[in-house]
Amino acid sequence: MPTAYDIIKSASYACFPTTTYTTKGNSGKAAVIRSIGHGRSNSGAASGTKTRGILYVGNTSDDGTIDEGQSWESRPTALSFYVKYNVYNNERFGAYVELYSGNTKIASGSHVPTEHGVNIDSFTKIEVPIDYTDETKKATEIHIRFCSVAEGENPAVHDISVNVPEGSNDNYTVWGGSVLYVDNVELIYGR
Repeated sequence: MPTAYDIIKSASYACFPTTTYTTKGNSGKAAVIRSIGHGRSNSGAASGTKTRGILYVGNTSDDGTIDEGQSWESRPTALSFYVKYNVYNNERFGAYVELYSGNTKIASGSHVPTEHGVNIDSFTKIEVPIDYTDETKKATEIHIRFCSVAEGENPAVHDISVNVPEGSNDNYTVWGGSVLYVDNVELIYGR
């Protein structure tokens, strides 16, 4: 089976990974999460569907079905991470954390910048408090996701040149948009 990098090295591809990495993170490698246009030839003159890049805790099956979440039995009080953000078209990124007891959401937290269109040029620490709505139930699962464009907002893309992995000499012309870099993700306890 070809890898994602084998696929994107073809002359005319209809998809491109939304999440890759850079070796120039806050401390080593960091996730690179970008909005991408796809569905028609991504390297051609026009883009089809626009998709926000998402890095999440969970699994993706071979057919693309997302199974978000991970078994989790403790109760963190905050989510901490470092970000950089290259904005396109006045957008904002989003970071989200939710805890469940069975199918019931018992806690959540999110960070979406209040202002649209603001670049973050160097890695900046963000801490998201996790608010519990039901402290009597035990956590059984955690969901964490980082989005290149905040949920509920529409991503935009334009014709750009990118290196994958970032910092390499492998260069591709794609329909891409805002880019979120995430590093040093931690769950905080006891605050």
